[in-house]
Amino acid sequence: MLAIRHLSKTYHADRSLVPAVNDVSLDVPRGSFFTLLGPSGCGKTTILQCIAGLETPDRGEIEIDGAPVYSSTLNINEPPNRRRLGMVFQSYAVWPHMTVFENVAFPLRQSRPRLSRQEIGTRTKAALASVRLDGVADKLAPFLSGGQQQRVALARALVHEPRLLLLDEPLSNLDAKLREEMRTEIGRLVRELGITAVFVTHDQIEALTMSDSIALMDGGRVVQQGAPHDIYYRPQSAFAARFVGNGNIIPGRVALGPDAEGNAEIVTPFGRVGCRLPTGVAHGSNIDVIVRPDAMRVCNGEAPTEETLNFFRIQISQASFIGDFIEGIAHAGPATLRVRLGPHTAIQPPYVAVVEVLTDRCVVLPRRD
Repeated sequence: MLAIRHLSKTYHADRSLVPAVNDVSLDVPRGSFFTLLGPSGCGKTTILQCIAGLETPDRGEIEIDGAPVYSSTLNINEPPNRRRLGMVFQSYAVWPHMTVFENVAFPLRQSRPRLSRQEIGTRTKAALASVRLDGVADKLAPFLSGGQQQRVALARALVHEPRLLLLDEPLSNLDAKLREEMRTEIGRLVRELGITAVFVTHDQIEALTMSDSIALMDGGRVVQQGAPHDIYYRPQSAFAARFVGNGNIIPGRVALGPDAEGNAEIVTPFGRVGCRLPTGVAHGSNIDVIVRPDAMRVCNGEAPTEETLNFFRIQISQASFIGDFIEGIAHAGPATLRVRLGPHTAIQPPYVAVVEVLTDRCVVLPRRD
């Protein structure tokens, strides 16, 4: 549905060139919810603006429905109004002097060829009903809640039946409860209408809960792409492990193995870990073991011997009550890691405990010093 090939964009800043997007290629299947995830300044919004025609890339190709809308080699650059896209911005971007109905109907009144008043009314009412705002059509936009104003923006983006919906951090101005409600609402709407959506966010929860596929970005490049489950449980870099899910990165060395099945014993500052090695990692290699906080089981008073594989003795120096769990900052010598305990665990730092690392939840990466 959407194909991007070798897209690059640089900006001039302080008499130098800053690469915002660096040779990015992506494919977004029809009907999917695709997310560009990454920290501020990684290039995700620039890609969205290039798709929309609001920014002109330096080079590359962008195709929608098999037809080029931008091509540096073919000298094609379709203006935004001819790309048949809908866009929802970070700000609500609703006109305060207009009613909800007038805000949503505005794109139809500007369309060519002109639509009849009856057609505009029918399509506007349908768009408002799809976002559950048909009961407030006559209200002025400033008298709506933040969530309602964002739904007005969403209905306005959908009313002209775009072939692609672009969403640029649309939930960042909402409070926590509204963000949760709008995550569900947008996901429901996109799937019910069968729309193809490209969503930009720096929030890993939004990306993991809403997406069919995620492209994780850093420094203008896509560093990993895949389903949310794969991005979370199979990070391909230390950056991916840290950015999505606060993964613990434990340095180690392959002490024994790998055996015929790829299993090995790894020496770490915490103790010895048994886990599966990726292809190409040999005995004696320096590696990093990625362990998510939810991949460790706190054993409390159970005290393993020094020879017990996958058990660490730790001291928890800080504990934060999150609601569903307690997050602890633990130490073993100079090393630090995050652990999770049940929400009703009685803990008073400094708290000594034993954790078991779940073997099948470890990810090993070659060390990149």
